[in-house]
Amino acid sequence: MAFDFSLGATCNHTILEEFVELKGISPFYQADLRFGSNLNYQQIQVREFYETEDNQNYNFYIDGITDFLLVNAGETLQFNNLLFAPGVNFVEGSTFVIPNRRYMANYITKTEDCPKCLGTVYQNDVSLSQIGDVVTVDSKGFARQAVEKIILTLRGSNLFQPDYGSALSTAIGQKFTTAIFFKIQQTVQDAVQSLIEIQSQVLDTLTSDQIILGLSDLSVNQDSNDPRNLLITIAIVLGDFTTVKSKFNLRV
Repeated sequence: MAFDFSLGATCNHTILEEFVELKGISPFYQADLRFGSNLNYQQIQVREFYETEDNQNYNFYIDGITDFLLVNAGETLQFNNLLFAPGVNFVEGSTFVIPNRRYMANYITKTEDCPKCLGTVYQNDVSLSQIGDVVTVDSKGFARQAVEKIILTLRGSNLFQPDYGSALSTAIGQKFTTAIFFKIQQTVQDAVQSLIEIQSQVLDTLTSDQIILGLSDLSVNQDSNDPRNLLITIAIVLGDFTTVKSKFNLRV
């Protein structure tokens, strides 16, 4: 049986600490969730911003906001017990200035709406934060990501760089033999060497810890519990003479 690659990590569709703004007219307020929830009320936690940051024993269900409803197919939180509208209020001859309330929401979004995995269940090329913003990588992360990308890209699939990539995916569905073992080793080595050549054209734009000098270690091992699963481990030497490691799972 052949298995496809599963790139990246399995996504939990969790949105953490998203700002939500109150809208509406007293006493009926609502706040829109950026991505919409999965309709599970028990998985949603809301607290008023600035009210609980210094509380060391903070508990959503004691200190947070728990009296809201999910409306509009899980895309909106509805608060029905806030007495005064934000802004200037006149009550019994007194003037009250009430700021626009901001809340922080934690929730699970629907799989198809998840900004981190885009509905695929797996987080792939671009890493995203818990609220869906792009996460940048440090220099060593840049090098590791460049190596992982070229190895996991099918050689020839890039029309502009036909030599970019590896033949690693061609091992999927084949019986693991000595020949396949050496084929995997060779295609990984070739891919890294190709990346070194690509970098040589833009060395003046890279820092020393982004430059890839070569492989210092490469191993291919069968999973003792599932011989169809191969664990590929590589170690890469960078221009500052430090080493970073990457691991790949390949199903054959």
